[in-house]
Amino acid sequence: MLHKSWALLYNKNTCTVSPDGDRIYVANQAKKHLVTLSRDGTNNCSLSDTALKWEYINGLHVTDSGHVLVCGFFSHTIIQVDRDGRQRQWQKWSHIKMV
Repeated sequence: MLHKSWALLYNKNTCTVSPDGDRIYVANQAKKHLVTLSRDGTNNCSLSDTALKWEYINGLHVTDSGHVLVCGFFSHTIIQVDRDGRQRQWQKWSHIKMV
C-alpha cells in the first residue's frame, strides 16, 4: 500500500503527522482534498471541501488534541477537521486583503 501513497509526495502537497505518529495528513492540491494515511501508508480517508481554494494550501497543522487545521492562502480560510480526517468541524474566514 505504501508504494501507492508515494505518488502523493511527488505532487504539490503539504503534509504533517499526528502527535502520536499514527496518522499522516496530506493536503493534495492537485486532487483538491485532504488525505489521511495510517502509519503504514494505507489511505484511510479523503476529504474535499469547497471552502478552500486548493491551489495553494500554505498551512497544515495538527493540534495537541489531534485536530487538523488546513489553511488556504487564496481562500483566506482555515478549516478544522476531526482526527480521522473525515469531517469538517468548523471554518474561519479572514477578509484581510493584502496590498
